[in-house]
Amino acid sequence: MQIFPDCIPCILQVSFSAIRRVTEDLDEQKGLLKEVLKIPPLKGEQWNVTSSEVVERVFEIISTHSGNKDPYRADKKRLNESLLELYQEFRDLVHSSDDPCLTAVKLSILGNSMDAMVNDNPVELVQVLQQKARNMSLPQDTYAELEKTLKSANTVIVFGDNAGEIVLDKLFIETLRERYSIDFIYVVRNEPTLTDVTHDDARAVGMDEVATVIENGIVGPLPGTILERCSPQIRRLVKDADLIVSKGGGNFDTLSEATIGYKPCFFLLTSKCRVYCSQFSTSMNQPIVHHMLL
Repeated sequence: MQIFPDCIPCILQVSFSAIRRVTEDLDEQKGLLKEVLKIPPLKGEQWNVTSSEVVERVFEIISTHSGNKDPYRADKKRLNESLLELYQEFRDLVHSSDDPCLTAVKLSILGNSMDAMVNDNPVELVQVLQQKARNMSLPQDTYAELEKTLKSANTVIVFGDNAGEIVLDKLFIETLRERYSIDFIYVVRNEPTLTDVTHDDARAVGMDEVATVIENGIVGPLPGTILERCSPQIRRLVKDADLIVSKGGGNFDTLSEATIGYKPCFFLLTSKCRVYCSQFSTSMNQPIVHHMLL
């Protein structure tokens, strides 16, 4: 999905959030923002590009001028540690439910907005997620198709998204492996960008205990997945996989532009902005399970 006018202020907000993390000096902040504002899509001069590609340009500027290639490292560590402390509670929630697979999928989707939910009260967090998972309804036909595809799949590729969220992705994969004979491949970013997961984050939460973890091979801080830029290994795995599961908005924006034409893919995310609400005909902060052939 290419950018809309709504995306520009959102990207600028993300940009300054990253700038503040690399310097507290006001003059340096102004200088970095000045460089960011030269990016053509942020001036309304280029529209045939995804938000992820624009954010990549932003992070290239920030890292080049500051020398800091991972300004969100502390945030990712906090998110992962917070969710890991609650892993057993989430696992109990899944296994005590009437439909563990459905609950695991719901929690994995809820993880897409985890950065806004993590707080200093772990009991409250579990209660909030429990209530949200109980009240959340997924598109019945689309979820049924996902469940049917999973039951017959041998190899599933999951394109991961954010820190914190990855812990619930791990629970999702663990739950499915207990029921189906599936080999999972969990793909992470090759380079740090935003709070997106890298190989270090995956190891930190034990994702390698339930899936084969592989970097996407993309050179550059792209918060998404452009298959043409992935490593030959990833492109080969995508070709051979039975199913792709894509987490989050950045992966949707980029993977939905792919033109393979035959590979089933399910996008799991939440409607965080007006553009997604319009794209998926839903209201704000609702779960999305979207099926398409890449």
